[in-house]
Amino acid sequence: AMLARSCVQSLSSVLGPRVACSIPKRFAGHSHWSNIKRVKAVEDVKRAKIFGKLSREITNVVRLHGEELSGNPRLGVVLAHARSVNMPKQAIDKALKSGSGKLEGVAYEEYLYEGFGPLRGGFLVSVLTDNKNRTVQHLRTIFARNGGELGVSGSASKLFVKKGLLTAHVIPQSESGFLDEAINAGAEDVLEIEEPSNKDTKQFEVHTDFVSMMKVRKSLLNTSVEGITNVQAEAVWIPLNQVSLEDADDEQRGEIDKLINELEDL
Repeated sequence: AMLARSCVQSLSSVLGPRVACSIPKRFAGHSHWSNIKRVKAVEDVKRAKIFGKLSREITNVVRLHGEELSGNPRLGVVLAHARSVNMPKQAIDKALKSGSGKLEGVAYEEYLYEGFGPLRGGFLVSVLTDNKNRTVQHLRTIFARNGGELGVSGSASKLFVKKGLLTAHVIPQSESGFLDEAINAGAEDVLEIEEPSNKDTKQFEVHTDFVSMMKVRKSLLNTSVEGITNVQAEAVWIPLNQVSLEDADDEQRGEIDKLINELEDL
């Protein structure tokens, strides 16, 4: 399931980092290789789950809108995401063939569900499923046990607007050229991310309207400005207003945290 990205970000930034470890640190050092294997196993499971979700999304997008990228901008977004997380080419090709009917497979349908969490914060949950009734029941249970409720169509979506979000790494000396290129291509806003993972580059977010997203990405990829790398794009739902958590108690914050995690793992 994919939550409205900005909603998750705004809540998570207030809740802060969440780290859980099942082994106390004072006992964790006796078997370094055992710990490495355990971490690798967890990472393998996460990677397989991501690849599975991307495979279903590729198949569904092709089935709905065809294989031609010129007429299916959403496919370009999904394929760019798949390549950015190093999804195997064989798995991508198989998903494309399944969507075009060249391979038989399970037929997934896409649905957008709406709900409310603690403090009446709105949630949008986009899912691909082969069993709508089961998914609805699962969502209703997740919301209910975390202080929220599943809403009806239109109840929460009116609180969001669909936008395009691009991220890119830029070398410092190319920052001005990058900003000019993004704005001239149709960007609505460009923001620098405060803590880049790579100290040799700056990381930026480029906000666009949904229709212009792939056009802006293409401009950034084909520009003569040097030092622009790792340009990624995704569709996001931006909240028109954000719910403040200043007055939330520990129980409510915990429920929000659990609700987000369970919906992301759906």
